[in-house]
Amino acid sequence: MWGLLALAIPVIIHLFYFRRFKRIYFTNVKFLKEIKEETSSRNKLKNLLILAMRLAAVACLVFAFAQPFLPTGENIKTGDKAVSIYIDNSFSMAAEKENIPLLDLAKERAVKIVNAYGEDSRFQILTADFEGRHQRLVSKDEALALVDEIQITPSVQKLSKVINRQKQVLKGDHHILFIISDFQKSTTDIGIWKDSLTELNLLPIQHSIAKNVSIDSAWFSAPVPIIGEANRLVVKYTNHADEAVEDMNASIFKDGQEKPTGLLSIPPRSSIVDTIPLNILKTGIHEAVLRIKDFPVQFDDSLYLSFLVKEKVKVLAINEAAPDRYLQALFGGIQYFQFDNQEVARTQYQGFKDYDLILLNSVRSLSSGLIDELYKFIETGGKVTLLPGKDADIASYNALLSRSGSRTLQSWVAQEKKVSTLNTRDFVFSDVFSATESNLHLPTTKGAYNFGQTASAGSLSILSYRDGSPYLYRSPVGEGQLYVCASNLNTEYNDLASLAEIFVPLLYRMALVKSEGTRLDYFIGKDNLIEIENQKTNGEAVYKLKGASEFIPSQQGFGRKLVLDVKHQVMRAGFYDVVLGERVQEKLAFNYDRQESDLDLYAETALRDQVKNDAVNILNFEGQEGIQDFVGEKDKGIVLWRWFLLAALMFLLAEILIIRLVKNG
Repeated sequence: MWGLLALAIPVIIHLFYFRRFKRIYFTNVKFLKEIKEETSSRNKLKNLLILAMRLAAVACLVFAFAQPFLPTGENIKTGDKAVSIYIDNSFSMAAEKENIPLLDLAKERAVKIVNAYGEDSRFQILTADFEGRHQRLVSKDEALALVDEIQITPSVQKLSKVINRQKQVLKGDHHILFIISDFQKSTTDIGIWKDSLTELNLLPIQHSIAKNVSIDSAWFSAPVPIIGEANRLVVKYTNHADEAVEDMNASIFKDGQEKPTGLLSIPPRSSIVDTIPLNILKTGIHEAVLRIKDFPVQFDDSLYLSFLVKEKVKVLAINEAAPDRYLQALFGGIQYFQFDNQEVARTQYQGFKDYDLILLNSVRSLSSGLIDELYKFIETGGKVTLLPGKDADIASYNALLSRSGSRTLQSWVAQEKKVSTLNTRDFVFSDVFSATESNLHLPTTKGAYNFGQTASAGSLSILSYRDGSPYLYRSPVGEGQLYVCASNLNTEYNDLASLAEIFVPLLYRMALVKSEGTRLDYFIGKDNLIEIENQKTNGEAVYKLKGASEFIPSQQGFGRKLVLDVKHQVMRAGFYDVVLGERVQEKLAFNYDRQESDLDLYAETALRDQVKNDAVNILNFEGQEGIQDFVGEKDKGIVLWRWFLLAALMFLLAEILIIRLVKNG
């Protein structure tokens, strides 16, 4: 306002700008005197009007630079601003509105918001990638540069997480948040807005796509695929549209060939499950890609799958003395298995991690060291089967069973008991028999242990006596399984080993099947922690992932397991090799997150109903064109500088008109 001192300039010019009149005498000056007085008065009025126009023009210019405003409420904030702008750059923002990608429109809105604030304001530019470099406040120029760099990403974020991330950067009493998104229902979870210290502004930019079909997930009906068997691959498809889908082509790409899997018909807003028979004829790493043809949304039309069929399944039998001939005959005759025997007194604990199944056959007593190692082995994903003999040290067995939360051994009972129930719903016997026939021979014992009643959650009987007590049960321990049989394989007390139709699939599946199943794929941005077998022999060796990109993930070992943390290093769907040295140990399949497959959006009215707060500003697409005026009025009230600038021009125009149109006397 000190600029008002400039009003003195036109006044000074006016006072010193005058004409020197030459006095001329006439004989009769009465008439001339009247003319002179009239002309002088007219010129004086004209000069005063010109002075007034100049004063008004200068004053309006001063007021314009002072940026006056009329407050529109009590919450007007003055001074520098800290503003967070979230630009949704997920896959759904690749859709178009009026032939322009939604992301381009969102970036244009973000630029207008940044330009609406002063040079001293600070900004956070945030995207669905949640990059570390976006978690800070930057200058106006830096903010504009960050907006220009934004590209489509497979990452997807819930808006509640976005808002929390914005608040972490904006310190102070007043937060200004902008969210520019298509506001899909699957990601919009703002809820009722109650934060009076945070100013929330929502800018919906939305497409008009009405249909989409996605391949959501796939899994084997059995926990792991088995070589030489008819493996059933189960696939889930979802129709996200309000119209039914008829005769959509589906296929699977495997072993270098693409084969059709059938035609899909899916009711509106529904999911179906289809089964694909998959014959596995060799061990090793397998790749498969499930595909459909669905336009225009295509990021969810392919599902990459990978799984490993081991070259060898390793089984270790720990015996009291000599190896058991039945176990030797069972595993020794199958090339797919590697079967080893060790005496309990010479057990090599360090090698436990190399085995899939450990059998304790008629071991009399379990030492504390053996108990510790067995428990660690089970907890990290191993499987242990206890086959206690008549003379077993019950206390040592119960030390392991109690620690594992399993049923404990009670007394040995020399009594004939018949097994009458086989649990085909458990993964050990699931899909083994086409039907449970009445003539199926089940084991009979003439001597066996009774079990206590206490058991961990998830403990299940696999084979049971007629009185309901367990003959064979399993208990989950950490990531592994503990199997306990009421008797050993001594045919004097137990005829299990002589019943090939039960004995062979029982031990075979125990060794082969994992209770948690095989993980066929991972979702980008969602599954960052990946567990693999730890096969490092050199402590300094590191695992690498090679695919669309190559990188070394963060890795931490837990016994026989290793956890890889890929964070945001995987950004493209496809296959990635897990490499240790020069050897490919596993192959991981990564897919795009299906969270945005459902295209339902929250329109302006629905957004208002969700936040239930009139203080939240929601700008429709048309209203976003004037976002700069909106920001100015919101933060300063009704801005008047434009009107004062216009008034200054009008006063200058009026001055010109007065000079030209009003004649001098």
